Amino acid sequence: MRRAHLKQFAVFALVAAACACSAIGNGSPTTRPTTRGSEAVDESFFDPVVKVLGKGTFRDGVYTISRPRTDLEVGHIDLGDIPAAAGLVSTFYFFKCPCGKMNAVGQFCVADYEVQAVVDELRNSGIQLVSITPMFLGERPRIMAIRFQARANADVVAEGIRNALRWIGEERMQ
Repeated sequence: MRRAHLKQFAVFALVAAACACSAIGNGSPTTRPTTRGSEAVDESFFDPVVKVLGKGTFRDGVYTISRPRTDLEVGHIDLGDIPAAAGLVSTFYFFKCPCGKMNAVGQFCVADYEVQAVVDELRNSGIQLVSITPMFLGERPRIMAIRFQARANADVVAEGIRNALRWIGEERMQ
């Protein structure tokens, strides 16, 4: 009996989320971020992201920005030195919601001593935390992945991510 209630709740939550998303926008959007036969997203939709976070790549309706952590010297007990190209990177994905707002998902690559400041800034910006987890085992300094998701106006999402980036790497030292 209990499982049936959970299934009903899950279906209700999905339907409610879909309805809420479509009701939020200022009218119906003309394009969507999917590759399943819908119209292409106008790349200018991502201009606020480019203005705040810089250039990235655009593919299949998704704008991606990656920031390698070249400032970190990470040593591992089994693997030796870990280069930035081996996964020491913060990556952010932006795509248009059918409601007209900006969706963003991604992860910050942070040293253990940067975690709390980044988490605080993301929460202050209204960006939802998905998980905080180690990226490796046995490394120094300890490297963590902070995963997030957000939906808001493009400039709000971009500014929130930008503010969190100020707490990692070389910017933290300024």
